[in-house]
Amino acid sequence: MEGGPLGRRAAIPAIPAIPAIPQRCLAPALLQGFAITSLCTALSDPSWLLLHAGNRSYVYGVSYVLHRGLNLTAGDKVLHKTWLYLLLVMALCCYLSILLGSIVFLLDFLDTRKARPVVVKVAVLLHTSTVLSTAAAVASCSYLYVLLIQEIKSHTAAVLNGSVGFGESFYFAVIAGAMSLAAAAISFVYARNYRGGAVTASSRPLTVETSPLLSESTDPDTLGEYG
Repeated sequence: MEGGPLGRRAAIPAIPAIPAIPQRCLAPALLQGFAITSLCTALSDPSWLLLHAGNRSYVYGVSYVLHRGLNLTAGDKVLHKTWLYLLLVMALCCYLSILLGSIVFLLDFLDTRKARPVVVKVAVLLHTSTVLSTAAAVASCSYLYVLLIQEIKSHTAAVLNGSVGFGESFYFAVIAGAMSLAAAAISFVYARNYRGGAVTASSRPLTVETSPLLSESTDPDTLGEYG
């Protein structure tokens, strides 16, 4: 019976829509670009720490070590010899953050739809490394701030009206770290969506090819040939 239920071909099940994979990850790239700009501003401005001791004022930052020609053998009027290594660590962390941030900034603009999944994973790793290096620079500056406060308290009789404060470069570094953290979080979410979309896309051809075969096996003419 062609008009009966057995004479009708089984309907091919609808294939769920595959979520589109964005070609470029622009949001982390934009945030990382602002982070690089903030770090460059922090490097050019020497005022990471402002020290007021009596009638004198001192400004310490990343550029202070660079102006000394990386000479750490001699101490400073206020800073001890070993404290200068903290400024050197701050400088290295800032330059490392700028280098890693620039690389991942370019990776975020690549056509990741045709790229290998390892490129997306490398971008997430570089974003995370940028956050860690920027956080290390901020932590080193904060630790030096604590050391200077302890130094002033130990010489209260000799140094009057002593105070230590953070300069604008420190806050630029904090802003850069926050932007890098936001970029890393968005890049991680993008990597998960990219992996899920790639898996769905790879399984789609199998569903399209097998569905007509399953529907043809229910044809009554075909069933009649076999008995």
